[in-house]
Amino acid sequence: MDVTTMSFFVGESGIPDDTDAPVIEWVNHEFQESFTLTDTMFNTAGEYVEGAEFNIATKSEIVSMLLGVTSTNADLNETAVDLGLDVEGGLDLTSSLSSTVKMILGGWGFPTSNIAGQTELSFDLSKLMKSLHDEYAGTHKFTMTVTDKLGSSTTVELNITSGLVIDPNIIWVGQN
Repeated sequence: MDVTTMSFFVGESGIPDDTDAPVIEWVNHEFQESFTLTDTMFNTAGEYVEGAEFNIATKSEIVSMLLGVTSTNADLNETAVDLGLDVEGGLDLTSSLSSTVKMILGGWGFPTSNIAGQTELSFDLSKLMKSLHDEYAGTHKFTMTVTDKLGSSTTVELNITSGLVIDPNIIWVGQN
């Protein structure tokens, strides 16, 4: 059985200093929640069905949304470097993005256009979960920082470990 451990944590920097700071919500989940992503969380068509919807709400317009990615998986790290997601702070998704960046990040479910000026934003990372589960075994950190027009910001880290078989049971019939 292919088992993936997934943990979402909000560090000190992710706790808003005031009630006017942007709020990043993982619908029906807590960021501090750790859980194991298993094959049973995918339907027969291979789609992730456990819910990976995210909402962002701000008191004033969003001026930047930074996305950074680091990974122990060489292929995902190479993709992050190619997309500019490895820079300190991350890639600003409100900036002008190349069609390649839009295709890959949008394919995973991240918003890639019409972010700046919004006060509410929703997106679904189910396709990212499937991609990590199927293609990128390793430990990954996705950092999102949302800053609004008033200068308030919130940062969250999604720490995901994927593609690990935990405590396999191997039985050799007829042998001890």
